[in-house]
Amino acid sequence: MDLESPLCLDLELMNRHFTDLSEGKRIFIPKYDFCRQMRTQEPSKSIKLKKDEMVVYEGIHALNPELTSKISKDVKFSIYISPLTVLNIDEDNRIPMTDLRLLRRMARDIRSRDRSAAVTLRQWPDVRSGEEKNIFPYIGQSDTLFNSTLTYELIRPRAAVLFC
Repeated sequence: MDLESPLCLDLELMNRHFTDLSEGKRIFIPKYDFCRQMRTQEPSKSIKLKKDEMVVYEGIHALNPELTSKISKDVKFSIYISPLTVLNIDEDNRIPMTDLRLLRRMARDIRSRDRSAAVTLRQWPDVRSGEEKNIFPYIGQSDTLFNSTLTYELIRPRAAVLFC
C-alpha cells in the first residue's frame, strides 16, 4: 500500500467540502487518528465561511490539482512551503534539505503520532518515493515558494549556570 499517495485521501469528500464552503454551506471535518491509522467516527469540528473569508488548505498534497479540481483556478493561490536552503555545519559540511525534512518528520512523529525515530527511518524510503511521485511534480505549478528553513532548528541547546 502506498501511504504517500493522494489516492489515500477521500478526494470526493474534499472536493465536496470545498464546493460546499464556497456555496456558504457548513461542513463537518472528519478527524484522522494517526496512532490508530483510521478516521474517527466523530468529526473534529465544523466550519462555515462568513462573507469574504477564505479557506487555507495545508498538506503535503495541497498542490495536487486533484484535491481541488472543483474549485476554479481564479480563486486559488498556492504556496509551496519547505526548507529550501542547505544548512552549513561549517565551511566543509552541509545538512541537505532532505535530511532537514527527515529530522522535522522524526520530531513530528515522536511528538504527535506516537512513532519512534526508528519507525520513521524505516518509512523514509517510501516517503522519499512519494515525494518524487506526488509532491515535487507540482512545485512548479505553485504561485510562490516559501523557504521555511530555520537556522536555529539544528543548534544544540547549551546548559547555562548563572551565579548571583
